[in-house]
Amino acid sequence: MDLSGVMRRDVVRVIACCDLDSNRLKAGKDIIDQYYAKKTGQKDYINTKMYDNYREMLLQKDIDAVVISTPDHWHAQLAIEAALSGKDVFCQKPTTLTIAEGRLLSDIAKQKGTVVQICTQHRTFPFNKTACELIRNGRIGKLHTVKINIGGESAGPVAVEMPVPKNLNYNMWLGSTPEVFYTEMGVHPQTGYGRPGWMKRHHLVPVGLRTPVSTI
Repeated sequence: MDLSGVMRRDVVRVIACCDLDSNRLKAGKDIIDQYYAKKTGQKDYINTKMYDNYREMLLQKDIDAVVISTPDHWHAQLAIEAALSGKDVFCQKPTTLTIAEGRLLSDIAKQKGTVVQICTQHRTFPFNKTACELIRNGRIGKLHTVKINIGGESAGPVAVEMPVPKNLNYNMWLGSTPEVFYTEMGVHPQTGYGRPGWMKRHHLVPVGLRTPVSTI
C-alpha cells in the first residue's frame, strides 16, 4: 500500500528497496521496475537497487527519503538511523515503542533538519474531519466524557516451530525483541501477501532475551 501510494506521486522516483526476505525483495524490485516501465514506456527506465542491509542503503547519497513499513519493533531504530543519515522519513505507526525512543527521534530530526512523518491517515479521513467539526461547533452538546477504543487483533493459535526459510534473515528480523523460534505464522506468509502474523498474539515461548540493537 505504501509503495503504490508513493510511486503515484510525480515528485517521487523510487530507486531502491530493502527487505530481509530475498523473495519479497525481488518481488519489490519487479513491482517498481514494471510500474515505471509501464508509466514511461521505457523498459529500463528504473533498475531498482536491492538491499538486504538497510545500513548500506542509507549510505547512498542519491536517496533523499525512506518509507518504513516494517514490523513495529523496527520502526524506531530505522527512523532514527535514517534521520541521522540526513534522510526524510515516512514511517508506519507506531512511531516508537517507548517515550525515550520518541524523544530521541524527535531531537535527532530537529538537529539534522529532516522531516519525519508518521502514517496517521485516519486524521484526514472525511468522516473523521466532519466528526471533529461537529464536536467543536457544539452540535452534539457539551462534551464531558471521551472514551476511546481501538480494536485489536484476535489472538492467534498456538504457533508450531518451523525451520527458518533460506530466503529470510530471521535473526535480523527479530532485532531487539525476545528470541523465539521461527514460525511462518508469526512473521509473514511465504506465499502471497496476507496479513502478517506478527500483528496477532501467538502463543510463543521465549528461549532467551537478546541484546537490544544500538540506536546510534
